[in-house]
Amino acid sequence: MRGQNLSVLDALVAQLKAGQTIYLATVIETWGASPRPAGSLLAYAPVMDTVYGSLSGGCVEDALLRDLHSNSLTTPLPASDACWPQLRRFGEDADGLDLPCGAVLELLIEKLTPSTENIAHFERLLCTLVNRSSLLREVTLSNGAMRLIPVSANAWGDSVIKRNTKLMTHKYELQSRLLVVGAGDVSRYLIPLAQSADFAVTLCEPRKDVLRRQANNYDCQIMTDCLPDDLVLNEFANESCAVVAVAHDPRVDDLALLAALQKNCFYVGAMGSARNSEKRRRRLADLGLSNEHLSRLFAPIGIEISSRTPAEIAISIVAQLITERAKAAGRFALNQTFKDRQFFND
Repeated sequence: MRGQNLSVLDALVAQLKAGQTIYLATVIETWGASPRPAGSLLAYAPVMDTVYGSLSGGCVEDALLRDLHSNSLTTPLPASDACWPQLRRFGEDADGLDLPCGAVLELLIEKLTPSTENIAHFERLLCTLVNRSSLLREVTLSNGAMRLIPVSANAWGDSVIKRNTKLMTHKYELQSRLLVVGAGDVSRYLIPLAQSADFAVTLCEPRKDVLRRQANNYDCQIMTDCLPDDLVLNEFANESCAVVAVAHDPRVDDLALLAALQKNCFYVGAMGSARNSEKRRRRLADLGLSNEHLSRLFAPIGIEISSRTPAEIAISIVAQLITERAKAAGRFALNQTFKDRQFFND
């Protein structure tokens, strides 16, 4: 399973290769408590009447897709290819639609035909993102001309979209990565939840007998021929990575924690009771970790929701992962009211 924007791009490429014209809508600016942040994507295949991705999960999609499908509203989107791309704003009675959340969002809508050039453009974008590099995608507003520009991952700071009178530039960022250490019931629920929250997930389980006995298939990359500390050091040591130890076996969990707490991971957590978590901290201290390193460990793992079942524990972990990812990106403000937060799930 992939993050939402990657899934949208996957579907877009597949539709173009199948000879279908497809519309791509990008959220380029938001005001107020917008349902989806700038940079969110939606693709629509009119022949199949199928949508991929989300802009609001409700009213915006209804109005936009009705327009794209029929071009029959009072202010229809232009049918002529020469008139694309289009800018369109929703909210505060714009286009006669006042969003329930009180937000305003502006979209760039592109009409993409199944040309060789378009297919190659989006295949390159998708391939670059899958291979964990960042790109800028630039669209000329007057004629829809597109180009891709390599960019360092930290370029622009927190900005995702930049626009002037001539160009819209979208920075496609690296997907957050999550290393789950240990197969089991918690992992079975945790992996799809984390994937739905836009994490690229890898499962490390060096205990091959444990993995073999699992009746569940894990829809993610699975690593069995390496120890978790080696995997952390080689692939999960930067600020876009999180490490979660849920093996319930100190011989496995502590290896991953020992490596991750000394690196730049934005989140390191371990499953266990408060008593066992203190024992774990003492073991890690005996192995040479400082108090500063140990202060970064989330143990017991997850936010407090009185979780007991594996599914509940997984939910609490993913909630904490989302919170810490937002803090690391500088977009989490605990003192903001729900109404005034820029992004929330409508």
